[in-house]
Amino acid sequence: MPRTQPEAGRLVQTSSYLAVEDPGLPLQARRVLLVEDSSVTTDLVTLVLTQAGHSVTCAADGTAALAALRANEFDVVLTDFHLPDINGTEVVRRFRDASLGAEMPVFIAITGDVRGLLNDAHNCEIFDKVVPKPLDIDAVCELVEFPPQRMSNPSPVNAENIKAVDAADLPFSWFHWPPRAPNAIDSGISDADAILVTRATDLDALWEIPGANLLPIADQSGTLGVSADVDLTSPGPEEIQKLGEVIEAFHLRRDDIDIDLRESSDEAERLLGRMHVTGGALTPKRDGRRASMMAWNSLVPDRMLDSLLTQLEADSLVERAFFERVHCCPVCDSARLIAREECPSCQSAQLSEESYIHHFRCAHQAPESEFIEGDELICPKCRRRLTHFGQDYDRPGQMVVCKSCQTATSEPSVSFACADCDKIFATDRAVVLDVSSARLTDRGLSMLRMGRSGLSRGRTMFRFSDLPIDMIVGLNRAANLWNEDHTPFVLARISHANLFELRDTEGLRQVSEARRLWLSFLRMALDQKYICSAGRNDDYVLLTNMTSVSAETLLGEACISAARDIRLQLDSEIKVFGPDDLAK
Repeated sequence: MPRTQPEAGRLVQTSSYLAVEDPGLPLQARRVLLVEDSSVTTDLVTLVLTQAGHSVTCAADGTAALAALRANEFDVVLTDFHLPDINGTEVVRRFRDASLGAEMPVFIAITGDVRGLLNDAHNCEIFDKVVPKPLDIDAVCELVEFPPQRMSNPSPVNAENIKAVDAADLPFSWFHWPPRAPNAIDSGISDADAILVTRATDLDALWEIPGANLLPIADQSGTLGVSADVDLTSPGPEEIQKLGEVIEAFHLRRDDIDIDLRESSDEAERLLGRMHVTGGALTPKRDGRRASMMAWNSLVPDRMLDSLLTQLEADSLVERAFFERVHCCPVCDSARLIAREECPSCQSAQLSEESYIHHFRCAHQAPESEFIEGDELICPKCRRRLTHFGQDYDRPGQMVVCKSCQTATSEPSVSFACADCDKIFATDRAVVLDVSSARLTDRGLSMLRMGRSGLSRGRTMFRFSDLPIDMIVGLNRAANLWNEDHTPFVLARISHANLFELRDTEGLRQVSEARRLWLSFLRMALDQKYICSAGRNDDYVLLTNMTSVSAETLLGEACISAARDIRLQLDSEIKVFGPDDLAK
């Protein structure tokens, strides 16, 4: 029932905020259906709305929601998109289809998956409003108390249908820059989905943080340009969808990097990793806001970039292509230079161009201004009057005259003035830099994926740090038995020579699933008597009471058998190590 209208202008509690109620707008209690499978969200929204005077009916799935809609009348329906049985759009569609002609409640979608909602088969055009999670509980209460106009003919959702949100409230794990707390750098980046830059300060320090090179940069400051991976100055549906896609792509490529290189502190290797997660290329763009006049799809400091790329190119890990040539100040290294013509005598830039006159009779040449006396042209050398152009004189060209010292010259000097440090210097003193784009080579990609020691597939040994934990435990037990009574064992490494090629053509997820199935079938082919484990890029099998020759034969047959049942064919190579090999 309606709440008592408050006295004019008094403060009242509505949900979790104070507001001045307008006595001309009576506040009505709403009948609300909340469709939500999260008990935490249900309890919170129910508590706030009931305290504000509204009646709330709860449903934990789509089936219960449809039953409640058929049995009761509601003013507002708040429904989650993802539900245990049918999703929120299906709930609304079924109810609308079954209630043609009836007055509809206001349908509001609440979801942490805005992208999924926009891509839903039935779309989200049947909702009157879409509110992203995490929920702004004040906004939800306001929508209930002042619902949007009901739609008789739903129209497709666009950016205006979705409430604008602060990027920090989006359902992602952020590493905030600048940090919100002194210890945030140490504790916040390891579990982050992306870096949210709210103010572009100390970006060199951000680059130095371990792990920051492998996370996408979301720019809320509006100043990073191409150095950011996503612009979130005004996050709407398109930006939120792009952010989710970028985060997923970054994380898939980051998982493709060898663990040692992911955690490397070497600047060149960190740049190599950054290039990989962004798609394999370092791309420059002209940008007058930066002292280097160049911006990159990376936050690596400009002063380091050229030397790092030179080092990587020398190791054949990247290949470079010319992009632009820039001239830099020899004092401060800035490329923000003003090219200036100046007087060769006094270095003033206050110059003007004018025609010069050639007097045929005395062969005198000088700027025209020196010949002008009143309305006539008088030669300053021989004092004769010039009357006929082409007979007495001509104008063969232009001269530059300095307004400061009156020196005339046909070719002024050229210098640079630095816009940052105000230094003026001759052009031949400028530092010349060639700017290049860069791409990963196959060798660079192989090193990222397999580590520094894995550039050659022909390696004969491996690091024990490459082994899965269960394989290390089993190997220790086998080694103890060997030391006690010489019980034989074999550790086999199964490498897939075309693994990375398949990742590039089929995608990381498809290849990961193929490897998982392959290893499962291999275990069945071996009767599950031996330990079979997946390493990062290779798979391992520990066979006890077996010699190397017998192990190679058994594994060869098992690999052929496992390969029959999967779509992607892994080019498997077997290398076996006995106790003597491992002791070397």
